[in-house]
Amino acid sequence: RQNPTMFAWEIRDRLLAESVCANDTVPSVSSINRIIRTKVQQPFHLPLEDHSRTLSPTHTL
Repeated sequence: RQNPTMFAWEIRDRLLAESVCANDTVPSVSSINRIIRTKVQQPFHLPLEDHSRTLSPTHTL
């Protein structure tokens, strides 16, 4: 297992600092950890139909 480069509380603070989330919508530290654990367990693959898509600013954790 690799060492994380950011702690969940740092991710939460950054979401608030960069106005990605408001105080009433920012995920909890435990939610962020759960999302990260779920994503780490999933194999990485790109959709076959369109590799050129990029994430829009509306995507959230």
